[in-house]
Amino acid sequence: MRPIHVAVAVALLAVPLTGCLGSDPGAPLSGESVSWSFVDTDGVEHSNDTAAGSPTVVFFMATWCASCQEKTEDMRAVHEAYEPHGVDVFSVTVDPNEDVEDLEAWKQTYQQPWPHGTDPELAMAQTFGVQQTSNVVVLDGDNQLVTHWGFGQANEAAMTSILDDLLG
Repeated sequence: MRPIHVAVAVALLAVPLTGCLGSDPGAPLSGESVSWSFVDTDGVEHSNDTAAGSPTVVFFMATWCASCQEKTEDMRAVHEAYEPHGVDVFSVTVDPNEDVEDLEAWKQTYQQPWPHGTDPELAMAQTFGVQQTSNVVVLDGDNQLVTHWGFGQANEAAMTSILDDLLG
């Protein structure tokens, strides 16, 4: 295991004890365009190019995260309500030790049919300044950051309000 993975894993394990670990000063600001990509559990690459033209919601999670488990119904409700309107919902684990099998089991347990991906190099997390689990970012159709909710802050009502505004 690489030293950065050990450091991130230790930090992620501390989240339930400490809550929010703070924000990354290098994280994109609202209104900034963001380039990102990940490969889902089916081997399909998703990126700012494939999602261009529609709002995107990314849930940064880990299968062991209690707050993430609490957010599963909110994420499912958003997916069900907005998928018909072209909104992409993705989940990406921020635990570099989780693999495709872990995510497939999570998807089955929590009935989450949208794409889930691993982030073994933590590239997605770094792109958005995510330093802990249970973060949600929303991008507009131009891949500009609309909002970033930290540890456990996002809920269905907040996501719905943002997505309704984006869809007009």
